[in-house]
Amino acid sequence: MGLFKKSVKEEEEEVEVKADNNDNNIKPMQWKDRPEENANILSQLTFTWAQPMFSRAAYLRKNGEWLEQEDLAPLTNIDKSKHVEQLFEDAYNSYVPKKKKKSVKKEKSDNIKDGESESPEELESRLIHSLVATCKSRIIIAGVFRFINSCLNFTFPILLNFILSYLQDVQSGVITQDDPPMVYYRGYWLSALLMVCIGIKALTESAYFFRMNRCSWQMKTAISSSVYRKSLRLASSASQETTLGEIVNLMQVDATKVEMFMLQLHTLWDGLFQIAGYMTILGTLLGWPCLVGLLIIIFAIPVLGKISGKMFAYNRAMVKHTDERVKTENEALQGILSIKMFSWEEPLSESIDVFRKEELGKFMICVACLL
Repeated sequence: MGLFKKSVKEEEEEVEVKADNNDNNIKPMQWKDRPEENANILSQLTFTWAQPMFSRAAYLRKNGEWLEQEDLAPLTNIDKSKHVEQLFEDAYNSYVPKKKKKSVKKEKSDNIKDGESESPEELESRLIHSLVATCKSRIIIAGVFRFINSCLNFTFPILLNFILSYLQDVQSGVITQDDPPMVYYRGYWLSALLMVCIGIKALTESAYFFRMNRCSWQMKTAISSSVYRKSLRLASSASQETTLGEIVNLMQVDATKVEMFMLQLHTLWDGLFQIAGYMTILGTLLGWPCLVGLLIIIFAIPVLGKISGKMFAYNRAMVKHTDERVKTENEALQGILSIKMFSWEEPLSESIDVFRKEELGKFMICVACLL
């Protein structure tokens, strides 16, 4: 055991290193450029462009330190809020309603007037167009990755069926050593192909979620910044009708809902695609009995539609109480000095409790619909 004991010189060197670390002599990490922008396709898929940061974290951990703000990789230009805001504003101002056919010159001069005189449906279409325009290319690329990922899901039962058929042929003597190597060792290269498909599926899945998470928070940034800029330009009559709590609700609660919806955007078409693909595979393997499962799915769609409609109605009712509660809480925090001065804590807390109880009541109904 004495062979593994540290010498006196090594212990003195460790003490010196710890003393240097306690003096904060470790310099922050220096990035020459933005690694993600200069990374190739393979590096972007495997995230090896972030490896220096992980190596830095391991080095600091050995020396009793942690990553600081200066050690993080520089933010890319597409992730900066200034860039996102500019894309959103350009798309919002250049949008032309389908019902109105105007010349290009007149369109540019009437953009602001159209935005103010449009109906709620047209304003909703303008907003959707502007949000999609902020990250349209990344949404399309993420959809391609999701399509590849779904196609790879179909390969697993197919390859597994081939492997089981190979084992059955080997055990029954259909395949012998006299057969060509490609036939005799078919199970091995099928297993290798299955492993490759699993690896590619992991890469495409991580690439999909990475891009959709980026799109989701970019849309949240665009909504929050747009609402904030609009609140600064409100007229005196409009500012009296709009409270600070409502503005904060739009910037936080509603923007977060859009962010969460973006993560499930491609599920709208991918779910139908996967159902069709798996039913085709089951029809090939099982034959007509797979139609029983298809009929169950078809008959379950109207039932799920009614349940979803009721849940959506209850959710909308719950959101109204949530908005009122959050608005009251934000206004209470903004005027906390006045509340303390006039001793309005109990009336405000009772008002918030009423909204919270109504909100929880609607939430429990939604949970009961799920169960």
